[in-house]
Amino acid sequence: MKEKFAEIKEIKYPVLIFIGLMLLGVILGSFCAVYLPQNQRDVLESYVLDNIYSADKYDTAQIESKERIGRYFLNDLKLYAIMAALAFTVVAPYGCGLVILYQGFTIGFTSALLLQLTMAKGMLFILLAVMPQNAIRMAIIMFLSIFIVKFSSVRKQSTPQASKANTMKLLTIVAICLILNLIVNFIEAYVTPGIVTALKGYLIR
Repeated sequence: MKEKFAEIKEIKYPVLIFIGLMLLGVILGSFCAVYLPQNQRDVLESYVLDNIYSADKYDTAQIESKERIGRYFLNDLKLYAIMAALAFTVVAPYGCGLVILYQGFTIGFTSALLLQLTMAKGMLFILLAVMPQNAIRMAIIMFLSIFIVKFSSVRKQSTPQASKANTMKLLTIVAICLILNLIVNFIEAYVTPGIVTALKGYLIR
């Protein structure tokens, strides 16, 4: 029981720091969206509107859901591979922190831009089409980051046999995260386009 409490206490501070970085990223992203120069905002708003109006073309031969899910998965695979590589370096906590900060920034920027573009109506879109997959992805990245930080901290003190076992654990955790991440990719490729199609008349009139 004492060992369990010690483990919880050990990961408590990284968890709090990562949550703080995520919130900081959301705040910074929202701030950047609000104070974006007008010319850049016009370009982004035009891009968003084009995507909303062309949502009914998502399932044509040109843009297939299978193609999108493969592209999304490949991008996330690269991210997790970089995070796994960081586990073998002394900068693992900082690298994971930057990843979480960036993910929070993306969520904050996207949400704030949509709210400016669609006003209060955009809140429903954010709750249905932006938050679900991003909340799952953030939870997966947070879980992996905590394991990577723990792995990095004990790596140098481990015996060769323990180090090999820990490396196998790391690879297993990364594989589990990638499998869970398929849920995110499925939502992005199959569910979100349908929500955009259903809500486009409500969002933009």
